[in-house]
Amino acid sequence: MTSDPHRVVVDAPALVAITVEPETLFLAKGQSEPLVVRRHLANGAVDEVTAAARFASSDADLASVNADGEVTGHQPGEVDVTVTVA
Repeated sequence: MTSDPHRVVVDAPALVAITVEPETLFLAKGQSEPLVVRRHLANGAVDEVTAAARFASSDADLASVNADGEVTGHQPGEVDVTVTVA
């Protein structure tokens, strides 16, 4: 005799936070430094997700950021880099 099917649901752990390191970059004109993006999950796991992140500079004339998260300084000033992880 066989039982009726039972539903099994496997949930992914909830996302707790996204962190970007370093928190602050100080760059000279023409200097580049990479950002590292990590996701923190409710089960305690921490994964690097830099390759899956999207980056945007608030003023690419001052500092640009490429698709790999490398920030390059162009002119004196301050910019914000926004990081999005789907």
